[in-house]
Amino acid sequence: MISDIERGTISHAYFLECDDEETVNREAEEFVKRIFQDDLANNPDYKRITVEDKSIKVEKIRELQKDVIVKPILHEKKIYVIPSANKMNLAAQNCLLKTLEEPPENVMIILTGPSIYSVIGTIRSRVKQVKIACAREDIFPEEMKEMLDHLHRKNITEVMKYSDFFDKNKEGIMELLHSMATYCDKKIDRLKNELSSNAECDIMRFAKYIDEINSAEQMLAENANFGMTIDNMLLNMRGL
Repeated sequence: MISDIERGTISHAYFLECDDEETVNREAEEFVKRIFQDDLANNPDYKRITVEDKSIKVEKIRELQKDVIVKPILHEKKIYVIPSANKMNLAAQNCLLKTLEEPPENVMIILTGPSIYSVIGTIRSRVKQVKIACAREDIFPEEMKEMLDHLHRKNITEVMKYSDFFDKNKEGIMELLHSMATYCDKKIDRLKNELSSNAECDIMRFAKYIDEINSAEQMLAENANFGMTIDNMLLNMRGL
């Protein structure tokens, strides 16, 4: 991020990714301070969205949309930080997307969260991802890890048994898909540090898994049949 400031190539939107909420929010504030070269206290060009009742509702994003059209007062840009962007409900995310699609020239939006895959794909495609080093270990369901690590070795009958896992988690399917994509993304990061001959193939496989997961997410968001979507995703992933 600092190099973006030095090169004058600051993006209109960032997603700062780290499992530790305190660390990633501190990094977001430091980034804004570097841009403004000013303190954030009582700064009229700095806005921080607050989480209420453990979520960020669409009303908060609508307030942001009304505010972005007002020109900056002290600086060249107005900067908005949305901490814990993973807590935006779907309506809030779709509302934010409208601003990200046609961002005002003098506005920058910074999202923070444990994983970029905790927001919908259309938002992910419109922000610059920045991974922040965090000390906390990730905790993923064992059944999910076993599935993703060994799916390519299973026969079709074994693969289709995983449908039961998704049926049990149908109510939280979007969160599960986000968690799967996050696991694959972190697996790729670890594999990049390995020198084994299989590492490159594994990196490609997990990257393609992410594509299949994103495709399933998009189809479900468009109200596609749940069972068919999950079965197609599993078969496509198994064939990679």
